[in-house]
Amino acid sequence: MTRFKEIKKWMIDKSLTQAEIARKASVSQAAVHNFCKGYMSSANIKSVFLGLGCPRALLEREVA
Repeated sequence: MTRFKEIKKWMIDKSLTQAEIARKASVSQAAVHNFCKGYMSSANIKSVFLGLGCPRALLEREVA
């Protein structure tokens, strides 16, 4: 399973949307999408995910 799919599954399990993550991180939804896809890194977005309980290993995976 790809990083994006794993993060998406985690978000669905937690009833979270990219828009909610974006609001908490004060970034665009596109930035969250690009972060999840592994196209960009962001300490701010990563911090929000970690604060919501996302496993660190999931966020640090390389794109498959």
